[in-house]
Amino acid sequence: MPRFTAGARVRVAEEKTADRVGTVIEVLPQSQRPGDYDHYRVEFPDGSREILSDLQLSPAGSGPTIPKEDVA
Repeated sequence: MPRFTAGARVRVAEEKTADRVGTVIEVLPQSQRPGDYDHYRVEFPDGSREILSDLQLSPAGSGPTIPKEDVA
């Protein structure tokens, strides 16, 4: 079963740049060879698309949903 589904927001960790956030637009299931990982077609806000493996992605959480209380 794939780790992400179409529409999921994901973060791409890269060595030379800041993390990028994109949206999974297609799930490309793993092949039948042992050790293969699921791959995903990810679209970024600039319109570029890349195929990335499960190991390159993590969930791109939306951050806290409860506002901090004002402390006076």
